[in-house]
Amino acid sequence: MREICNRARVNLALVNYHFGDKLELYTEVLRGVMNDPERLREMRELFAQNDAPEQRLRRLIHALLNLALRRRERGPTHMRLMLHELARPTPAIARVVDEIVKPMHDRLRDLLGQILGLPAEHEKTRMCAQSIIGQVVHYAHHLPVISRLWPELTMTPGSRYAVLPGS
Repeated sequence: MREICNRARVNLALVNYHFGDKLELYTEVLRGVMNDPERLREMRELFAQNDAPEQRLRRLIHALLNLALRRRERGPTHMRLMLHELARPTPAIARVVDEIVKPMHDRLRDLLGQILGLPAEHEKTRMCAQSIIGQVVHYAHHLPVISRLWPELTMTPGSRYAVLPGS
């Protein structure tokens, strides 16, 4: 904590006052990495629309992929922090998942349940949600490998392939 405060040129007592301890400070940093208010608002609006569930899902996948690519563009520090947290979870991950990830995941399962004609809690609905998330994460996190396999692919937020081929 002292080193962080020295580098940030802030008083340790001030950090303790606002965050309480290292875990609270780290949790807030992780929230900042995971939170993109503009994109999260865009996704909430997609869920609120009344058009066909399949159309909403297509736009949601586009928004998720763009969100993941934007997080990647924030720089290696953000990406390293996220990957470190996934590889060696701390108590902070539970709070961030509960606050940011779970509400969107629940809405995704509800939407998939409408398409599949199954409850959101059904195993098949849950597996489909994980499959979609896995594909988005694959493209966002494995871009260096994908770029070597498919050099002409341009995958940045808003690019043609961020919208999904054929959509």
